[in-house]
Order: sequence, then C-alpha cells, then structure tokens
Amino acid sequence: MDELIGREAELDRLTSFFATDDGPAALVVDGEAGIGKTSLWRAAVATARERGTTVLRCRPVEAEAPLAFAGLADLLADVADDVLAALPPPQRQALATALLRGDDEQARIDPRAVSAATLTALKLLAERASVLIAIDDVPWLDSSTERVLTFAIRRVDTLPIRILLARRTPAPAELPLGLDTAFPTVERQTLGPVNLRELQRLTQNALGRTLPRPMLVRVERASGGNPLYALEIVRALDRGGIDPKPGEPLPVAGRLRDLLADRIAALAPDERAVVLLAAASAKPTEALLRGQPGGTAAIERAEEAGLIELDGGRVTFTHPLMASTLYGDATATQRRHAHRTLAEAATVAEDRARHLALAIGEPDADVARALEQAAEGAVRRGAAAAATELFELAVHRTPPADTADRLRRQLALARHRFRDGDTPGAARLAQQVRAEAGHPSTQGEAALLLAEIEFDNGNADGAAALRTEALVLAADDLHLAARAHVLAASEEYEDLEAALAHAEKAIALLERLPTNDPQTSSSALQAYVELRVSLGLPYDRERAEEAVRVEEGAAPFRVSKRAITGLGAWLTTLDELDDARRALTEAYQAAVDEGDDSSVSFLLGHLARLDWRSGDWHRARELALESIETAGASGQASQRGAAIYLLGMLDAGLGDIDAARAEVDESLALASDLWERRRALWLQGFIELTVGDLRAARPKLEEAVELSVKMRLRHPASRQEVVDAAEVLVGLGERDRARELLDEHEEISTRLDVPTSRARAARGRGLLLAAEDDIDGAREAFHEALRQHGRVAVPFETGRTWLALGQLERRQRQKKLAQSALTEADLIFTALGARSWTERARDELSRVGLRSVKPGLLTETERRVAELAATGLTNRQVASELFISPRTVEAHIGRIYGKLGIRSRAELGRTLDALAEE
Repeated sequence: MDELIGREAELDRLTSFFATDDGPAALVVDGEAGIGKTSLWRAAVATARERGTTVLRCRPVEAEAPLAFAGLADLLADVADDVLAALPPPQRQALATALLRGDDEQARIDPRAVSAATLTALKLLAERASVLIAIDDVPWLDSSTERVLTFAIRRVDTLPIRILLARRTPAPAELPLGLDTAFPTVERQTLGPVNLRELQRLTQNALGRTLPRPMLVRVERASGGNPLYALEIVRALDRGGIDPKPGEPLPVAGRLRDLLADRIAALAPDERAVVLLAAASAKPTEALLRGQPGGTAAIERAEEAGLIELDGGRVTFTHPLMASTLYGDATATQRRHAHRTLAEAATVAEDRARHLALAIGEPDADVARALEQAAEGAVRRGAAAAATELFELAVHRTPPADTADRLRRQLALARHRFRDGDTPGAARLAQQVRAEAGHPSTQGEAALLLAEIEFDNGNADGAAALRTEALVLAADDLHLAARAHVLAASEEYEDLEAALAHAEKAIALLERLPTNDPQTSSSALQAYVELRVSLGLPYDRERAEEAVRVEEGAAPFRVSKRAITGLGAWLTTLDELDDARRALTEAYQAAVDEGDDSSVSFLLGHLARLDWRSGDWHRARELALESIETAGASGQASQRGAAIYLLGMLDAGLGDIDAARAEVDESLALASDLWERRRALWLQGFIELTVGDLRAARPKLEEAVELSVKMRLRHPASRQEVVDAAEVLVGLGERDRARELLDEHEEISTRLDVPTSRARAARGRGLLLAAEDDIDGAREAFHEALRQHGRVAVPFETGRTWLALGQLERRQRQKKLAQSALTEADLIFTALGARSWTERARDELSRVGLRSVKPGLLTETERRVAELAATGLTNRQVASELFISPRTVEAHIGRIYGKLGIRSRAELGRTLDALAEE
C-alpha cells in the first residue's frame, strides 16, 4: 500500500472501525474534490482485505448513474459462485437477470426479489467472515442499486457487516442508504486540509520536489491544503520553469482551471474588477467591496456563482483557488490598480507598504524604506512569513544606485530564508552580499550568517574559517565581534575550553556596548553556562534561567538558538525530565507557530532523546523519523546526521541491529566535528555490546573516550561511552584500564550528583568488583545503582542494572534473588520493546533453574509490590521504595490483579492476608 501522507489519524480511525466484528456499523467520509477521500477509501479497503474481511466495492461515476444495477454488478463481481448458487432459485434467477448474467435478456426484473437475493448473499458471506461494503463517490450510485442496498442494510440485524461510503462536499445532512435509522452505529468523518509539513512530504513523494518554505506557504494558501490542487500547482510551476516573485500569481492550469472556469465566467468584467480586490487582499471586507462602483451587485453575482461567501463583514472565497485564478487571470495593469486601491484603504503599515510595492511594480526608495520598516514590524510581532515577503519586496523595490540599502535588506532576507528552512536560498543571498559589500561590517555580517549555514550543512571547518573571517572584519565593530564570539562558543566542539573562552570574550564585549542586545546577551550567557557544565563544573541553573529572562526582550530569532531550547536540552541530560519536557515542548511549539523550520528538526531530535530516556521508545522513533524528514527538507545536513544517529540508537535498542548499523554508518559519514564523530563511535560500540561482541565494541568505545578527552568533555552525563567501555573492558579481562575509567567517572558523577550518571558509575563499579570476586562489594554497588535509579525514571538504564545484579546472583546460585532481579529486567525491557535486551534477560532467567511460578501465585518482586501497595502507597512511592520506575510498578500491579482475580487495591490487603493463612 502506498504511503498515505497527512491522513495517518484518519487511517487509524478507520483501522479502529474495522477492529471488531460486533454487529453492523457504517462510516461516511466527506470532503471536497481532491482532498484525499479516494486515497483514504483505497487504504481502508486494503486494510480490510489484510484482516481477512470480504470486500464488496464499487466506484460509481456520473455517466453510469442512469444504468440499472451498475453499482450492484460491481459490488457482487467477485462473490464466489458457490454463494450465488446457494441462493433460493427465485432469488438466484432475479439477481442473475438484474446483473445481466441470465440466459433470457428480455426477462422481467423483480426488484423485490433482487433485494431479497442481495440480503441473502450478504448473510451467507457474513457467516464466513466479516463483510465490508465500500462505495466511493456514493452520490453517483445508480438509483436501482441504492434501493437494493437500502432494503438489505435495514435487515442485516447483528451480522458483522461494515459500510464505508465516500462522498464529495457539500453533502446533504441526511445520510445515504437510509443509514440514519438502519444501523445502530454510524460515524462521520470530514477530511480537512493537510498541513505544511505534510504538503512538503507530498511534493517530495509525488514529484521529487522540495519546495523552499516561502513557496510552500504560497502553494498551501493557494490550494487551501488540498493535496490534488497543490500538486497540480507545483506541476504547473515545473512545466513552465516559473519562479514567481512576491505579488505575482501562481499558475492555475489544466484540471484545476476546468473546475473553476464556469464560476468565474459568470462575472461581468466590471464585477470581476470588484471581486479582484478581495483576491488581492489578505483580509478582504464586505465594506471595502461595497464601497466600489457596482460593488453591491458584484457581491451578489459572485455569491450566486459560488465564488465568495460573506461572514460577519468578512469576504472569503469558497476555495482559495478561486482567488488565485481570479488574480492570475487579471492583467498586470488590473492587478496594479487593485493594489493601489487597497493601499489607499489600508489602515495597517504592513498592508499599506505591501500594496504600494505591488501597485508601482518598479524600484522606489520611499516604498522600499516603508517595506523594510514593515518587515521589521512583522519580525517584532513574530510574523515570520510576512517578514520574509516584505523583505523580499523591499529588495526588489530598492533602486539600483542604493547599493548599501539593498545589501542590508538582502542580508535580512537571507536570515529569514534560513529561518524559514530555505537553506540553499539563504546561502546564495549571503554569498552575494559577501562578494559585493564594500564595508567590513557588512562583509562580516554575511560571513557570520554563512558560518551558521555551513555549520548546519555539516561543514564545521568551513564554518570555523568564516567565523575567523568575521572576527577579522569586526576589528572596529564590537557588536559584530561579540556575535562572532557567541557563534564560536555555540559551534566550537573541537576544544570546549577554547569555546568557553569565546563565551567569556562575548560577555566582556557586550558589557562595553552602549546599548543592550538581549538576543546576543542571552546567547552568550547560555553558551557560558552550557560550556562550564560540559567541562565538568556544576550546572548553574540560576544563570541559565537568567538567560531565558534576558531573552524576553529580544525580537523573535531562531528557536534552536534560544535559551529555552538550551535549558531543555541540558535538563534532559541532567535528569530533570519533567522540566526538560516543559521547556522543549514550549520551544517546539514556538518553532511551529513562527514557521521556524530551521529549528523544528533540531527540537524534534531533542524531544526524541527525551522520550528515549523516559522510556517511550516507539514515540521517540517517530520523532526521530520526522526530524530526519524535516532536516532533509530544509537542507540541514548536520541536523539530519544527528537525527539519523538518534534513529540508529533507537533501532539498536529495539533490536533492529542491521538497520542500526546502517544508520550509524551514515551518521558517521555525515559527522563534521569531534562531537558528532564521538557520538557515532559510541553508538557503534553500543550496538556491538548489545549483541555481545565485546572485541568489536572495544576499539569503537575506546576511540570515543579518547575524543571526549581531546575535546575536554568532562561531564559524566554526556560521556555514556565511558561506562560502556568499562563494561566491555571488564568482560575482556582488562580490569586496570576499566578501573582507570571508572575512578574518574565515579568521582565526578558523585561530585555533580546526577542520578543516572551515579547509577551508571555504580553499575560499572559493581561489574568490576564482581570480576574481582568481591561479591559483597559488587552487591552493594548494584544496590547503590538501584537507589540512584529510584531518584529518576530512566527505565533502560534501570533494566541494565537489574540484569547485571541478576547475573551476579545467578552465578552465586542465589536462585530466588536472581529470578527476582532478572524478572525486573525482563519486565522493563519488554515494556520498552528492547528485543535484544529482553532476550538476554530471558536467557539468564532460563539458566536460573527455578520452575515457573504457578498461576495465581506471586513472584518475590510481585509480592513486595503488592505488600507495599496494600499499605496505601502510591505507585510512585512504591517505585521509590523498590528502586524501579512507576511504569514498572503499574505493570506489576496489572499482573498481580490478574493472578489474584481482583480489581482494586481495596481487595489487595484482604487477598494477601487470605494467602498468608493458607
């Protein structure tokens, strides 16, 4: 089945619709032409067939509507001959005649017998399997088939028969085939437009095209989010090699023009001129149109033709394509006249500037200045798409002699193109400014933007060279120098101490500036905080939150560079998962709301990482896939590499080892700096550790450790390769090297008091002590790890500790203790979907030698959970007592209830007492 883009929720609902066979039910899908009804209908039919449902389907067309029983013939075309042969002879003969399968073509058709035969056939089919009657474009169903189905569905009683109908809007309120009263359950689903991201996926899949965000927004607006219309517009752009400038119409051709031609042709030329004002305006009003000569008559004629609708003084087109077609059909002179009229009527500076620009159609210094001011106003209020369009118009309306003004506006446009996700377009504009600018500060600004772009493209060396160039050019520009140092602090991963020095220089320079720059000040503070913690110093939460407060005075800028994003990312690392989720969710929503596509992929990656830690691996994988897709659409090679690394980590955990190996290889190939290379090497080692190949894991993990030392990365939460390397070294008998790694890691983990880091360090220590036959010390280390796990729920790490403890107890022949610990590990890994790790836990369990617990009896761990729960403790409190996650407690409680045959905690204490007395 082809991928159904943008209709995943609707398809899930259809899947639920088919999930049970408990009697008849119907689902009616409504939507405009081209919105995706037929694609969804086909997917539903395929899903039903996969489930073993008998599908009776037809797709009537207008030309066949007068033909008797045309739809019925299609519905019953694939019904097995033995079903038809089982019909009573009068019914079989009537149905054969109606379907033109009989010998006597002149025989009289008995409609009631045909209806009865259809009902009997449905009953016979339903005895074998559930039945789906699926009809696309049901309004074109012939009347004779409609009568037969109406008769039959009123009489199916409790048979497992589903009906799926699709119809075009506007649709009548009453349901077809008498479903209003025939079935006890009738669901209705109306398909709406797809969003920008889904539209981008559609154009990529169908046409192999990745549209820059500004063009994507224009296509979405023109098509109203209708997939068919959007694809037709993009095809027309491709066929004509068209790259429309702001204010120029998008092409509407072929099937789309045929759909709209009759309605537009209903308007006289003077009426069309009035309605053109609405097409040229972002927010047309009824008062504006009525104020034009002949305006009232034009409104009435356009309403009658189904072009426009009035709603509380607002004028809206019945479909955005109506506006696009009207605007595109107008001559350039007519469009300029419309924009001049709108400029005179505008009360908002942005609207007035835009319409003035489109009214004159040629360079004008005053208009360009007004456009730039309007664009800056749009930036301040967070209207990214409007700002991009206004800056572009400002560039085009700047007179050729005003070079400095044009370059400044062009650089502002480049920044917004980059933020919009049009990375190649932004790079072209910035390169042109860098080449043409004669002033060092302007050249430095362009170099700085190009450095940011190159870093996102995975060219760390090129980005570093451009940052150095910007610093040289900023010799007399303290503000530019401060921004260059901030960028270096944020992107310098080769030497974190050198990066911290850049952050300190930026802060010092900002203190010398006569005016405050909240964006740069916030970024400098955030970089300073993050680099100090990376170097192993305590996290300064107060100063990080100060960066967030300082930022509140800044105009909106890239969300990935904001302090709230950095705060969320580090809180994830530091195990403050609830606060991290709040910060990252806020940042992600800001990126979506502001159209900041350059940040969306980055934030999706951090949300995926957060879900990995908190244990929702399947959701994390979905987010990682979305991050890959978004990064590809915006041309961000570096972020795409980071997202592929996340996907590889998740696939490794989930047990898809071949996929994980391919993904980490791709991530390593995309790595452009030491941070990315270290991360990919750790994942390669982790994959080999997962499958038990310690010798293959060792060189990867050791190299990752060496890179972190070279970078001076010291914070243990960011150095997961250290404990994994120690585990591998212990397994290979290299205990001295393992101890060397663990000593430093354990000391700094304890000093900084990050729970998961302390737990990992304690687990590593336990493995080393067990290898040295210090069994009591190993037990104490593992239990210390569990105590630390109890402070924050990171299920995978907790499962690994239970597994290590269980292995120790099994080797010491402590069978019950081993079984208890390994069962905990099994439960956690199973809940995560970690197949490889689940297999390891179950393999260890099989070696314990204890018989399986009899039904109705509790394991030792379940008994402890039950006893604590019976005292009135909450799941979270029980989890804290036992050093497990609340989710694991929930899983235990469910199993306990099932084994004891109870439904509530109120019954738990009594049942435990009764068991104790037996």
